[in-house]
Amino acid sequence: MKTILQTNVFELPQCIVVFGNFDGVHKGHQLLIQEALEKSKELGIPSALFTFRPHPTFVVMGKPEEDIIFTPEEKKKVVEDMGVDYYIEYPFTMDVANMAAEVFVEEVIYKELHAKYVVVGVDFKFGKGRSGSIPLLEALGRTYGFKVIAFEKLCDHHRVISSTWLRQEVKKGDMEAFRELTGRDFIVIGEVEHGRSIGRTIGFPTANVAISPSKILPPNGVYASYTTVKGIRYKSITNVGPKPASISGEMVVETYILDFDEMIYGETILIEIIHFLREAYNLKSLDHLKSLIQEDLKDLDNYFETLING
Repeated sequence: MKTILQTNVFELPQCIVVFGNFDGVHKGHQLLIQEALEKSKELGIPSALFTFRPHPTFVVMGKPEEDIIFTPEEKKKVVEDMGVDYYIEYPFTMDVANMAAEVFVEEVIYKELHAKYVVVGVDFKFGKGRSGSIPLLEALGRTYGFKVIAFEKLCDHHRVISSTWLRQEVKKGDMEAFRELTGRDFIVIGEVEHGRSIGRTIGFPTANVAISPSKILPPNGVYASYTTVKGIRYKSITNVGPKPASISGEMVVETYILDFDEMIYGETILIEIIHFLREAYNLKSLDHLKSLIQEDLKDLDNYFETLING
């Protein structure tokens, strides 16, 4: 997958482009992306996913991003796995926010993307004051030579699947519900940093990943997980909680990887958080920590055994 990141100066060959924020890349988002991929294959031209960074809402409100399900790196990884040819991360500024809908279509969709098809959700809005609508996009498409495919919202149990719904499930720690709505597990991608090495002293070395303050996390506690290191996926047990001695409440995801004992400081790893095991406890001693981890590992074995045997 080719990436075009944080620049508004580029030019693609003729393509099928899908627009959206795609936070969480849930099943509704996937319908749009799959349509772009099918049209791409049918016509023999590349597919492109177009998203803004930062999220337009936060720019317009003048606030830092918060409760983002996937960081840009995580979103890009998921999209790449789906087979998209181009990933475009367009910088959203107030100048872009104030761009007339007609200008956006001419300058971006026509001149830069050379779109043959534009795939969007039925509620897609664009341009200054969100004045651009699907009918306007279709009318401009007739002028500039592209067609529009607009998808209705996808529902699950009679409720529209949305990024807002995903955030609610993550905040509850219901990782199974997240999987149902996305077809994949909640992920954390980050670089392993030095911690206090307490786990190593009691025989349970962990990999610590610092978390962007804008990323949403499940409740503090211990989770069954998978961790991928250098392309190999391992069972693991992961703790989510505040970073020790952090005054600002900075969060860290700390994972113990089963059947693994390598120094991986500086390595980028992928953690899939799949099932809540228990809430966070106040530790009384290192022996208390060790006994908790041993119990957690038993619960982890039972959980994976359940997965295998149904």
